Amino acid sequence: MKTSPQTSLTLQDAEKFVNLLPKTKNVVYKQIPACIGYWAGSDGTIWRFYPGRKRLPFPRWKKLATPLDRSRTGTPVVNVGTGKCRRHVALGPLILETFIGPKSVGMECCHFPDKSTSNCCLDNLMWGSGKQNQEHQRLHGTLVGGERHGMAILTNKQVLDIRTLRKYLKGCEIASMYGISTGHVSMIQLGKARTDSSNAGKGLGNAPINLPHGNCRENVK
Repeated sequence: MKTSPQTSLTLQDAEKFVNLLPKTKNVVYKQIPACIGYWAGSDGTIWRFYPGRKRLPFPRWKKLATPLDRSRTGTPVVNVGTGKCRRHVALGPLILETFIGPKSVGMECCHFPDKSTSNCCLDNLMWGSGKQNQEHQRLHGTLVGGERHGMAILTNKQVLDIRTLRKYLKGCEIASMYGISTGHVSMIQLGKARTDSSNAGKGLGNAPINLPHGNCRENVK
């Protein structure tokens, strides 16, 4: 256990000095589970307690930086200690685990009503299902689906054409026309791929079919 040479305080004494934390209206503080000496504020701030050193013998709190992690699409992260180790963790889930409790199976951190992932105030966070999170993204206009998805090989218009051509062409013929597999064609036509929930075809309405160059039957209208 780390002990201050001047004050004989330890990290476990942090609770005795919570009154030294900033007194902000409607902001409460709570110790982060399994992180001795680390406390979270309901405003999304993370604080570390220092019991005192030779140069700074008095106990004090330090607000930790929460930079944006580019690999997490701009989600804030913070470096906290768990025992002898320190690790970067996502700020949003950490705030929820501290004030609400651990997430249930299938739940994930949702930012709502503010769509900004940098807003990690407790009032803007909730444990929700993937479906709820997707619905929030749809309301915010940030849902990436359909032709906007990074892995998409078909435009929304082509998806609608593939569904319409089901009445006139075989799956293998449609697959050859669009350069995809027959299984992919079947998934699209059965509504198991590029569904409305993935934003496919949004705003296109009943657009006319624009057939690609290639083999097609004469009875296609």
